[in-house]
Amino acid sequence: MPIEGEISIVVIVENDKINTLQIDSSRPSKITELFVGKSIQQVENSLNLLYQLCNVAHRFGFLQLLNKSGIVKLSDNELSAYQLLLDIETVKEHCFSIASKWQESNTIDKAVTPVLTTLNSIRQHLFANGDGLSLEDKRLNSFSVVAPFIDDLDKQLHDFLLGGGYREHTVFSDVNAFNQWIQAEKTHSAVFLHTLQQQNLTNLGTTNTRFLPLLSAKEIGTLLKDESFICKPNYQNIIYESTPFSRLKTHTLVKALGSGIMGRYSAQLVEIFALLSRIQQNYKNIQLEDICYKTNVSNLNSSALVCVEAARGKLFHQANIKNNHIVDYQILSPTQWNFHPQGVLREMIKTLNFHDKDDLRRRIALLVNSLDPCVGCNIKVNYA
Repeated sequence: MPIEGEISIVVIVENDKINTLQIDSSRPSKITELFVGKSIQQVENSLNLLYQLCNVAHRFGFLQLLNKSGIVKLSDNELSAYQLLLDIETVKEHCFSIASKWQESNTIDKAVTPVLTTLNSIRQHLFANGDGLSLEDKRLNSFSVVAPFIDDLDKQLHDFLLGGGYREHTVFSDVNAFNQWIQAEKTHSAVFLHTLQQQNLTNLGTTNTRFLPLLSAKEIGTLLKDESFICKPNYQNIIYESTPFSRLKTHTLVKALGSGIMGRYSAQLVEIFALLSRIQQNYKNIQLEDICYKTNVSNLNSSALVCVEAARGKLFHQANIKNNHIVDYQILSPTQWNFHPQGVLREMIKTLNFHDKDDLRRRIALLVNSLDPCVGCNIKVNYA
């Protein structure tokens, strides 16, 4: 099982109603204990090996910790390149989720293959040699080197997701335009969303939303020191969510579609094109740079906290470093918020009506995939 673990959901039904509901995450909360006493180079290697999902987000978070701690110095040019890699990773996670989870079968839509290939090419060509997120010497290429691949990505994303010459500024302008698109187009995403509409499932899981507020560094830093908080986080006795839907909550279409699964799935789709626009516009100033780190060694404790907007939501890394070795380290992933035993998924499941055991399992799976484009889950439904 990957280090990210999976979500276990056990439901007991009695008299055609949900009687008992248990949600657990198998993600090992104490994994960062492995980092204590290790050098920063060892931890960088460990993060790369341990985290396959949101790999860029975790490693970018670590590099920012070193930068904030004064151990290494990241140029603005370099930071822009890492942010580009993070945007690419989020597009990849959303697209793979759409290709593999926006359907009833266990197959993968092969139409996603050109998109994934191009995303990988952008990452490979941005850094000419070596691993772009490692602490090794490397060469960062200018934006012009990856620009042709980004042009290819534009066409591929439109073909794969929207089809038929549709453009996002039209499809996502309002609910009427959105409905016209899903009813007319035959792309994988349009067919899936149209199926939800035909089966009257668009409002499935509608509940009051509680989005994770902007916490001060001092507040979140203190909370992360508490192991029980990392396992089951809450803030002022409220369990929040940190999802793609959280980031898109003010978007005109997403807001109009509401907090049910139609609004949540659509938020993933809308975000892909928002990121495409950012990839095309925000990184044109990336320049050629040879990168060679000179680490500053200090026998004083240096603490830092960073927050990275990963595909799944807000990812926090906090570390205390001395003599370039880890004294302590904490990671809080958005999964711990979104799949808290008493969190948003529980509230969504409690709203469900269902016909039978299989129908309930299907509806729960739709809720899970609408919350998190990456997480794996195991759903069991039993009768009392």
